[in-house]
Amino acid sequence: MNEFFTSLACKGNAAFEQREVDGAGFWSVLSGPARPLDAIAASGHPMPELLYPYASGRFRPETGVPAIAHMSLPALTPDPDALHDDLAAVVPTWPTRTPADHYRELFAELGRRERTSVVVERSGASLAFLPALRTIDLTVKRDLVMRTPIPLAAFGQFWSHLIAQGVEELTQLPPGHRMSLTYEDILDRPEHHFTRLATFAGAEPHPAWLREACASVIRTDRRPVTDPDTLAACAPGNAALEHQARLFRPSDTD
Repeated sequence: MNEFFTSLACKGNAAFEQREVDGAGFWSVLSGPARPLDAIAASGHPMPELLYPYASGRFRPETGVPAIAHMSLPALTPDPDALHDDLAAVVPTWPTRTPADHYRELFAELGRRERTSVVVERSGASLAFLPALRTIDLTVKRDLVMRTPIPLAAFGQFWSHLIAQGVEELTQLPPGHRMSLTYEDILDRPEHHFTRLATFAGAEPHPAWLREACASVIRTDRRPVTDPDTLAACAPGNAALEHQARLFRPSDTD
């Protein structure tokens, strides 16, 4: 699931309230527009994560694209409108229950459609959205993510804030519900760490999948960051990662 919780977070806190809701109410959360994503899609400078076929699809950013159609549904199928309609016929019939239970049932429904028993959701900071799930903490060192044309120190401050917040929340999880992985780990030993990832998620690391996953790893050469302001801004995030490494048992990080 690509950026599922991120898409819903763009709608505000309503998607993650703990009060019980019926299927129709839950579907309105999934299918209602996420105005920030609509604005980006309509700007003429959409992010590459926005996969919906805006030129040919049924929905338009000007009038509202369903939140889950911007990024999540197009990653599952070449016809996101059809999948949207299929879910629209099912989800509103679900009984009243907590949002967490609705999310689990939605993932199970999509798993049945994809003929898989494992669903992995990928969103930045998703631990804050549904912490009861098993969590893979994937981090990237600050000198590998300097693509955006913003001041490096500002980016470093933002990165440090997210890392520190994530480490604090991650350490609250029991060891069996968390796994730590860095981009550098994957670069160094892709087959080993992809096997770890699949096993933790409850999936069989089939050789064909491992070959495809390893082939997708892109190595980039980037100059190390030497700007003192940027290094100072990144220091709290690096300290949080070091604290996490000391706290976690070897089985969490090997």
